[in-house]
Amino acid sequence: MATMFEAGRALVIGIGPGYPGFPGASALPKSVRADAESVARTLMDPALCGYPSGNVQLLLDDQATLANIVAGLEKLAQEAKPSDTVFVFFSGHGGQRVGSSGMESFLVPVDYDGDDSLATSLGAEDLSRLLKTIPSSRVTLVLDACHAEGAAFVKDGESAKRVFGRVRDDDLERLSQGVGRVVFASCTESEVSMTSSHGVSLFTYYLLQGMGGATPDRGDGLVRVFDLFEYLSNQVPANPVAGNVQHPVMKAHMQDNFPMALRKGGLLKSLGSQGGSTAGSVSPRNFDQRQVETVLSQLYPTGPWHSEIWSRAGGDLSTLPTAGNGRAAWHAALRTLAFGGGGKDISLRSLIQAAVNEYPNHPGLAALL
Repeated sequence: MATMFEAGRALVIGIGPGYPGFPGASALPKSVRADAESVARTLMDPALCGYPSGNVQLLLDDQATLANIVAGLEKLAQEAKPSDTVFVFFSGHGGQRVGSSGMESFLVPVDYDGDDSLATSLGAEDLSRLLKTIPSSRVTLVLDACHAEGAAFVKDGESAKRVFGRVRDDDLERLSQGVGRVVFASCTESEVSMTSSHGVSLFTYYLLQGMGGATPDRGDGLVRVFDLFEYLSNQVPANPVAGNVQHPVMKAHMQDNFPMALRKGGLLKSLGSQGGSTAGSVSPRNFDQRQVETVLSQLYPTGPWHSEIWSRAGGDLSTLPTAGNGRAAWHAALRTLAFGGGGKDISLRSLIQAAVNEYPNHPGLAALL
């Protein structure tokens, strides 16, 4: 059994629908909700990041009111220990407003009221204050709040123009102030965050890949904060959508490459300490997913439901996309698994182990092992 990342605590927020109190704000794509759901699943997956499920708060759509967001941050402040790792993720509308003191960025909760912006949004100053109350010296804030589909311009009586779709660079700097605090933004102030072909935003897709183990392997079974950003800063610009290149931004005032999560369940560390794997069991190695797809589609040609292989591996078939039969079904299922879906008890390791139990002498499985 994989070791859990007991020190991990998270607040994950995703707001995709329109805003009832502010009809001028456009609805964001379904990928915004998928961003948050996928991040939460990946964090809680014991075969990936290993956060205890009780340590992860997920606020989606109507749940993501200003009061609930503030309460979620206050809960982190009450429960986190100085040695804990805290992860806060927001995918939704961001914006700017002009007031007497100049421009200020803000995050837009679902109950935002366009006629009372100050009282119904979470400004950068207030967010920074709340983050400072969290006693941990390892806090990462991830903002995907400049969606291409969400940009809008509105006017409010005598007040100055407010712009949806951007978080200012100097406010990112403000949010990073504090011991052990790191801020990731999905793109620069002049760019927009694009939706990928994977059902989540481009930035979140590579965030999930990095948190899922694509970052450099240091042999300690951990995903580390600077390694994750290095991966994002390489992959996101290299894969533009419709010609739109975006460059993730990191703000930090520290040099500690602290651990954010387990890497692939920490298997390299936890199983290595047990003196190796037993005969017939799956060893802790990196699997080639295309090779896994080929072998499983040969052994179970109708798809993940063949011989109940998915269920026997701890998965939930009802969570899988309907993508035809055969290899197409396996491709869709393995992609879902890579994003932390497919059932709370399944992992790539448990899936291959279930196949090994049924076909212990199969040469394709032997090649995987």
